Amino acid sequence: MSEIKIIYDSESTNSQTALDVVEDIINSYKDEVVKRRLKAKGIDISILKPIEVKNEPINKEKANQGALILTMLLPLYLIIYAITGPMAAAVDLGAGEKERGTLEPLLTTQASRMQLLFGKLFAITIMGIIGTTSSLTGLYIAFKYSMNF
Repeated sequence: MSEIKIIYDSESTNSQTALDVVEDIINSYKDEVVKRRLKAKGIDISILKPIEVKNEPINKEKANQGALILTMLLPLYLIIYAITGPMAAAVDLGAGEKERGTLEPLLTTQASRMQLLFGKLFAITIMGIIGTTSSLTGLYIAFKYSMNF
């Protein structure tokens, strides 16, 4: 039995990739040597592979691949749309009112500060829902019509 020592850098991705390539080459050479030795002794080579595994993907159609991509990206899009949609309204309701000088008169009205806070929060939430819904609707339309090509 022969031994081959492969020295590599475990922190380097390139070194790991090179190690995999070298191991694949050595394993294929080892298999060839074993096959030749078995043939020389008159033993059937099929005993080396008692089980053969065949991979068959579920997504055979192009439309299913698009749906798979959509299901992977949909949570990311939901988060991005929920944050970026109401951002302009939130900034305007906070810093915009202070800059225009309308925050102080608003605080002197009969509405309590909690009512003002919840009103602003409600406005931001509604803007987020509208922005997210319209963005997802546009995404749905784009995916639906791009699948036909």
